Amino acid sequence: MASTMCKTSKASEVVHTPLNRRSCLLMLWALLYMVLPAHAGLNNFHDAVYFSMITFTTLGYGDVTLNEPWQVLAGAEGMVGIVVFGLTTALLYAVIQKCWKITHDNKAARRKTQKPR
Repeated sequence: MASTMCKTSKASEVVHTPLNRRSCLLMLWALLYMVLPAHAGLNNFHDAVYFSMITFTTLGYGDVTLNEPWQVLAGAEGMVGIVVFGLTTALLYAVIQKCWKITHDNKAARRKTQKPR
């Protein structure tokens, strides 16, 4: 079962799932900004998605901002973004580490079972 983790289809699933979840989080934040009264200072959904992406990744260009009563949400989204990127990095590291260990354990087992020439 563990060796299937290193197969291409399984590995791509492990990589794409966190990316899809991150995209869903971005969209949820953008929808929240659009639902807020007076759209929190954002003109349309495109601006909300753009603002959400910039804030979630903690780039914070400053070209699009929220109205004053809602600015605390931007900080909260930035903190969530830092945590999500950290968890994604930890997950990918764990998967790569497991694949590397399985690959090297299999090579060592094959060497032991090979007949000397």
